[in-house]
Amino acid sequence: MRLSFRAKLVVSHLGLVALIAALMVFLLERALTADLTAELDARLEQQAAAAVPWVQKGKHPEGIAARLSAIAGAGVTILDERGHVLGDSEEMEPGADDSARPEMIAARGGRTGFDSRLDRTGARIRYVAVPAGERVVRLRASLDAIEATRARLHERLLLTGGIGLLVALLIAVLVARSFARPLQNMSEAANAIANGDYSQRPNVATPDEFGALSHALSELAAQLEADMGRIRKLEALRREFLANVSHELRTPVTAIQGYAETLLEGSADPETARRFLEITHRQAKRISALVAQLLELAELDARPAGPARRESIDVKGLLDQVAALPHEQAAGRVLEVSVEGAPLALGDPYALEHAVENLVDNALKHGRGRVRLSARGRGDKVELTVEDEGPGIAAEHRARLFERFYRVDPARSRERGGAGLGLAIVSELVHAMGGSVSVRSELGKGTALTIELPAAG
Repeated sequence: MRLSFRAKLVVSHLGLVALIAALMVFLLERALTADLTAELDARLEQQAAAAVPWVQKGKHPEGIAARLSAIAGAGVTILDERGHVLGDSEEMEPGADDSARPEMIAARGGRTGFDSRLDRTGARIRYVAVPAGERVVRLRASLDAIEATRARLHERLLLTGGIGLLVALLIAVLVARSFARPLQNMSEAANAIANGDYSQRPNVATPDEFGALSHALSELAAQLEADMGRIRKLEALRREFLANVSHELRTPVTAIQGYAETLLEGSADPETARRFLEITHRQAKRISALVAQLLELAELDARPAGPARRESIDVKGLLDQVAALPHEQAAGRVLEVSVEGAPLALGDPYALEHAVENLVDNALKHGRGRVRLSARGRGDKVELTVEDEGPGIAAEHRARLFERFYRVDPARSRERGGAGLGLAIVSELVHAMGGSVSVRSELGKGTALTIELPAAG
């Protein structure tokens, strides 16, 4: 049968109390018996020692034994040096041999001898033998009085022990209840947490180990609740990510497949075939760009935790270098660089260059007119801004501008090869350097994207 914790606690408590009570009864009985026997031995030895002069001088051992018995209130035996009975106050015949008795062996050796044994009637008798020159005087007394006292003590101890066990049972039940209640509370909370209910909190506020365990369980539940929330969020992001990737790939793959099938049929004229090949090439480049951005985001996500590479960066030189790069959609567009002073930023020069390139490409794809690259120092910060003269971005789109796959105008973005990942990459790169990126835009007047980094020195 399986016992509950409360039952086990009660049973163990009662078992311990019963064991201690039994041990105490045993020890008390032994101690009392030993004390009473020692007291009897002392009395008999004292009486025997007082009778030694009589025994040594007396010529009639039987008469002396009878008189001594009447005075001492105990049986008296007088024996010779060989252990033969010379006279006894009661039943022993003269001439009987008691030389092998333990008390006689000690007395014949010059010491007081003691022994307890049953007599012919079955009564338990205590013997004390004292040497008396060439004789030995031995006194005997019944141990019935000691046994009766021991029995009365035993009964009283049993009664007291029974009352003690009842009190112990009551205390054990109360203690077990006080222990079992917080454990049951925590057990129920732990089972609920194991079944996925991370809102459970065990309500145990005692200043002991139970309280500490309850607090630890509550902390664990809170961490699990937060972790599961994060896992569910990541799972939702993963599903959204896969859906977005599938959606982005579906259009170019379908276009490539359709045009390739038409070309394989051989029914298109040379001019149409060339146009189809150009479209196929453009869609392949779109897929290639998407894959490259996805790989870059994967690398950024897999980077180890901790601060990114940081060194002093010549901001003006970096902007001049980006402006001088060939940009696919820069034909007929003007890229201006304007830097106040000679600011130095703290960060990863390669990551910052890549981030600024993405901002410039974004401005060229979605803006119009000139693209202006500017930088200035502002206290302990350095600001780098890429500004276009495009249509601007409505307020409802600005908060989500740096999300992955988010596009203000999906149709126009796809036409220009955008997948909504460029600005997400910029945000990842800048935040890894301990900076921030923000947007400022007004409809019809253009958009400015600003990177803010710590200043060097």
